[in-house]
Amino acid sequence: MTCIDCHRLVRVVSAGRCSMCHRRWKRFHAPPNATCRHCGRAYFDQESNSKKQTLCSRKCLHAWRIGRDPRNELIADRPHPVVDEAGKVVLECEHCGRPFRVSPYEIAKRMPRFCSLQCNGARKAVSRALLECEYCREVFRIRPKELLRIPGRFCSRGCYEQARRENRLPREARRSEAYESFRQDHVSRVGRCARCGSSERLRLHHRVRSRERPDLLFDLDNVEVLCSACHMRIHRRLGHLNVPGQAS
Repeated sequence: MTCIDCHRLVRVVSAGRCSMCHRRWKRFHAPPNATCRHCGRAYFDQESNSKKQTLCSRKCLHAWRIGRDPRNELIADRPHPVVDEAGKVVLECEHCGRPFRVSPYEIAKRMPRFCSLQCNGARKAVSRALLECEYCREVFRIRPKELLRIPGRFCSRGCYEQARRENRLPREARRSEAYESFRQDHVSRVGRCARCGSSERLRLHHRVRSRERPDLLFDLDNVEVLCSACHMRIHRRLGHLNVPGQAS
């Protein structure tokens, strides 16, 4: 059998139409049993139910979703843009000022601010600073915010790794059992972090590093009980984690 609307060959027809064409025909020709919540038009809804929202078309669905929360209720303090005949919302680019069209679901997720990737990238464009690499002494360009990072002092990752390798402090010998007993006794006797007062995950911190002064390994005036977070914070502030000149 052939559908009288789309002319497809189907096995079953209703009033000479396939199931898809029959539902479309019935929506506009059958007696109305529902009212659209957006435009107020009376239409026939085959799955009409009082617990569901009733919308007559996809255009009304797009317009109805704008400015609604996860419970599908209108948000009072949010502006509700107007949807055109194609179901799109017209916005203005914040960079170039040209109008552009987006779908309503894009506004529901996140309000678009730029018309293209070029405008989005142009607003992020900043002038580069000239810097001299501390290892090879070549001048290179860098963003100002990258100057706050330690690798920003080097033109490449290779120079950074090479400088760290050459300035690495010598690896100390494995600590003896006497030091382990000394560390456990001192930590158990103090029992709290000297900075935050925590009693969990305690470490023994040397004010003067044992790699620089091995003779102060057992000096009580040179040690301090810290938790792991404070211990890591101090070494990071002193630059022992990533500065090539003092890297561990």
